[in-house]
Amino acid sequence: MSLPMMNNLFHYVVVRYVPDPARGEFRNVGIVVEDRKGGRKYKIRPSEGLPVGFSCLDTVWDHVCMDYPLGSLFANHNGVIQFSRELPMLCNTLDTALERMYNRLVAGSPFEFAGSN
Repeated sequence: MSLPMMNNLFHYVVVRYVPDPARGEFRNVGIVVEDRKGGRKYKIRPSEGLPVGFSCLDTVWDHVCMDYPLGSLFANHNGVIQFSRELPMLCNTLDTALERMYNRLVAGSPFEFAGSN
C-alpha cells in the first residue's frame, strides 16, 4: 500500500488569543495557510463560547489574515491576538493543508485559562 504524494509546499501561521500577554498564556484559535502562488485561506474558531472580547474580532479577520504578508504577521501583531512564526508544510492542496493544521492545532483544544470560570 503506497501513501499519496504530498509534494506541494505551503506555509502556515497559527493565530493565538493571548488574554494577558504578561502571563504568556495562549490558546490557538485559527490557522492561515498560503501556497507558492499567493493563494491564501484561513480558518478561525467560532467565537461562541469564547471570551467576550474575542467576538468583536469577527469583523476584522478578513483584513488581518488576508491583507498582511504571511511572514509579517508574527512581527506586527504582539498584543491580545498573536501569530506564530511562518512554518512550512507539505500537502496536496491548500484546502487539505488548512483542514489538517486546523484539526491538529486548533479544533478540540479546551478554551480555559488559569483563574477563569
